Amino acid sequence: MTWIALFLLSFGLADAVGSLRDRPGWLAPAVGGAAWLAGLLTGGLAADAGSWIVFACGVAALLWWRREAPVADRDRSTARRALLAFGVPLALLLAASGLSPSVGGPLRMWLGSSQLPALAGRPAAWVLILLATALFNVSSANLLVRAVLVAVGASPSAAQQTPGPATLRPAQRLRGGRLLGPMERLLILGLTAAGTLEAAALVIAAKGLLRFPELQAVARSDVPLGHKSTTVDEVTEYFLVGSFTSWLIALGSAALVG
Repeated sequence: MTWIALFLLSFGLADAVGSLRDRPGWLAPAVGGAAWLAGLLTGGLAADAGSWIVFACGVAALLWWRREAPVADRDRSTARRALLAFGVPLALLLAASGLSPSVGGPLRMWLGSSQLPALAGRPAAWVLILLATALFNVSSANLLVRAVLVAVGASPSAAQQTPGPATLRPAQRLRGGRLLGPMERLLILGLTAAGTLEAAALVIAAKGLLRFPELQAVARSDVPLGHKSTTVDEVTEYFLVGSFTSWLIALGSAALVG
């Protein structure tokens, strides 16, 4: 799982840097690639030729992802390319996970020195994959959810949107998703990693209850003449596709943590 952990860590750091304003476009992939390289050098992987091959391919995938993901709402083809940039290398890494070497060197010593009760005594690889998936769920997962919404047509792309303040899109009807999504995924990841899957199910159920009044409000709303708005069916589709994608990312991350 070491390769997968470094893959998710590099994507998560790159997207976290990419979300900052007034930064050069090359900085995000550079930080992601540097984090992966640091993991190789400090994790006792420098002598493993396969890790360097995976690193080179991973950096290429990261550059592809950073080119497509930030503009995934441009059109459906761009969103699909962003999904491919993430999904294809991840699938290959999962297939080759049995060849991945274990974490060693100074990185293993640092990860093993944690005094937190939840991490004490845990293998270094487990701590690394937990940190990587947590960071990925905070930064990269929002881009991934947006790409899925645009790719399947549940959210209008920039090419489909009518310019002007009169256009009300699903994201404007259901506000707070970009903040609530990471919080929800972290809760699910943490609860499942702690072995309390039932509590994670309660989080999923609670989101549906909290959003239900907003969906009812959309159904009852009267749109002023001359304004274009989304229907309750479109908002419901946006909510369901986005929520299920977010939950699958969180549960998939929890499955990697084990």
